[in-house]
Amino acid sequence: MAGQGLLFRTISLVSNCRLLFNTTRLPQVSQVSGLKQRIKDRLKELKVPDKPKRPLTPYFRFIQDHRESLIKQHPNWKVTQISVQCASDWKMIDSSAKEKYEKDYKAEMEKYAAKHVQYLKNLTDEQKVALEEYSNEVKRSRVKRQKRKKLRDTHKPKRPIGAYMLFVMDQAKSNPDKMYSQLLADLKGKWADMSKSEKAKYTEAAAIAKAKYDKELVEWELKMIEEGNLDVVRQSTLLNNSSKIE
Repeated sequence: MAGQGLLFRTISLVSNCRLLFNTTRLPQVSQVSGLKQRIKDRLKELKVPDKPKRPLTPYFRFIQDHRESLIKQHPNWKVTQISVQCASDWKMIDSSAKEKYEKDYKAEMEKYAAKHVQYLKNLTDEQKVALEEYSNEVKRSRVKRQKRKKLRDTHKPKRPIGAYMLFVMDQAKSNPDKMYSQLLADLKGKWADMSKSEKAKYTEAAAIAKAKYDKELVEWELKMIEEGNLDVVRQSTLLNNSSKIE
């Protein structure tokens, strides 16, 4: 890969699964990506067994049964289109078919409840403490994910890169065939040895970008206050605009 391409490479942590049914139950340890390794290791060390799996609700069981046939009928449909159609078909489903789904769910829930009670009885005190820690970490991770999604959905301005990274990007453009790691090694110490006049091109550009970002951020935060999204606004901005908060 060229150095310039590698410069813009972003490392993404992708979840190993989709937690579709995050009701009161916790996902299995193996299902959670990004959970602190220390907590995972502690659960393995204590040999904490996986919790019994909570049965799917009637609606999600219907989706599971119905999705495959929809995909065969409409192979070019997107996931969102499949989901919308499933929701529509569920509303139109025959009452006797829906009743069967509900009856099956009730029976499965009774079995699940019995297994869950037995599961908790079999845990040691240490295992219970470890599971509580795990539970809290899962909740914190979920809150962080939801907040990141909210920031994306509300189009929070992106913080601009600093003067040094502008310099690195400039050098990458001049050396498109050089590996990023090699480029950084070659630039090590060069920025520090540059004079103020040599850095001026980058520091001034960074300052202009930062001023623009600060202005856009305040405007975005004021909009968030108006819309009631106070959880994504900095404390300092909330204090400076307390009169606008109901």
